[in-house]
Amino acid sequence: MRDSISKCWVVLQLLGRWLECVPNFSEGRDRAKIESIASAARALGAYVLNIHSDPDHNRSVVTLAAPADQIVEAVMSMIRRAVELLDIRYHVGVHPRIGVVDVVPFVPLGAATQEDSVKAAIEVASRVGNELEVPVYLYEWAARHPEYRALPDVRRLYSQAILAGNFLEPDFGPFMPHPTAGACVVGARGPLIAFNCVLGTPDVSVARRIAFRIRESSGGMLGVRALGLWLESLGLAQVSMNIVDPVKAPLHVVFERVKQLAAQEGTYVVSSELVGLMPSSVALGAASHALGLPSLSFSQLVEMSILSRRSEVNLEEFLDSLASSAPTPGGGAASALVGAIAAALSSMVANLTIGKKKYMQFEEDMRKVVASCGELRSSLLQLMHDDEEAYNALMNAFRLPKDTEEQVAARNAEIQKALIGACEVPLTIAQKCVEVLELSEYVAGNGNANAVSDAGVSALMAEAAARGALLNVYINCNLMKDSTQADGYRRRAEEIESTARSKSSEVMAIVRSRINGG
Repeated sequence: MRDSISKCWVVLQLLGRWLECVPNFSEGRDRAKIESIASAARALGAYVLNIHSDPDHNRSVVTLAAPADQIVEAVMSMIRRAVELLDIRYHVGVHPRIGVVDVVPFVPLGAATQEDSVKAAIEVASRVGNELEVPVYLYEWAARHPEYRALPDVRRLYSQAILAGNFLEPDFGPFMPHPTAGACVVGARGPLIAFNCVLGTPDVSVARRIAFRIRESSGGMLGVRALGLWLESLGLAQVSMNIVDPVKAPLHVVFERVKQLAAQEGTYVVSSELVGLMPSSVALGAASHALGLPSLSFSQLVEMSILSRRSEVNLEEFLDSLASSAPTPGGGAASALVGAIAAALSSMVANLTIGKKKYMQFEEDMRKVVASCGELRSSLLQLMHDDEEAYNALMNAFRLPKDTEEQVAARNAEIQKALIGACEVPLTIAQKCVEVLELSEYVAGNGNANAVSDAGVSALMAEAAARGALLNVYINCNLMKDSTQADGYRRRAEEIESTARSKSSEVMAIVRSRINGG
């Protein structure tokens, strides 16, 4: 099972100790808030693999993965953002929950162990309780109390205590729920499949009877937990399930059982829904069953076989493309990549500063630098692709037919339109690089002195990236028919270039001073 999971997410190239985390947030309707929460993890280098939001449940399940020694900071950043943005007092949804960050499970991947996932869970639980003052309950592998081991039991005990005017004793944090964030459950577990079946009936009691008959706690299928819920958006009932042991309860067997029970109730399954991700072995098992194959392996899927090799050579492929006669990628994409590397270096200096007693006064600001560098790195990597697209749009405009006056006019209009994009993208790259320079200046002056040279490299690379991107602006301005527009772009480019030059000089002065003992 574990091997299948690592193969399913081949883009991660799980060569070391990786952990998956699947935090569930009590917000499924406001896309801006959901994206802000997910971005907090991306900014710290985590892979956000999937976001599943449901307006009826009013819940979002985010699947992310990162090396075991990096995932805690990414998850904490998400939780902080959620506590800032969400308020459990105003939450309305059909899914059970005890807080805005309802449950945060860690799952070992690749070479990671159960102990790795438990360690991460306990660290997050401790920090959420102590730093954010949200009561936290440890469950599954991380549970310290037998009665807290199963997530439904934690929710039941918590609700019972609240209804009785009491508070359930947490493993970390205060006894009382946070006024706006409520409480949180954090733990470590094996693979879980969240799977829902929408029924062809509005009668929620039918869904509840099916859930009762299929879940393990009522004598149903081993490894299955289930609830019957009402979906207002569809006007139909739903059987919502967690398959906590996909080996004992194969997904296709669970699905067939729900269909049988629905038929016995005089209804049928309208559709099914996968919440988040599932292990490749589960999909292969279902496909093998449906096709009547004795077995179906990962190696028999051509796309997966290709993908398993691709991320090993992404950088090499980019450099090969850059060195080829192809017009893209070009200097703009290369500048964006260099800017992203510059941001990563400033982040490294900040991370080497965090946790050092000598620099405790800068701890909070350094954490902000890490987050900002992560956002800039992500933006610049996206701008690599945007630059290629802008160039391709310009080339496509030049290729338009010009046999008639109408075609010439249309072609010229498209060229001028494409030139705007061909200027805006490198201007954005350059501006992002100036932002990197500002961060490199801060870490150069206040970061770990042993890494000050890296801050200098960050500044030099950011300056080079900014000036390199702006060369594209200058050359594209020469093709613009509107001289006023062209002059405007030139002025903007010159201002950014001047700022980049001066800021880089300031950073290097700081770096040389600290290297020389100043």
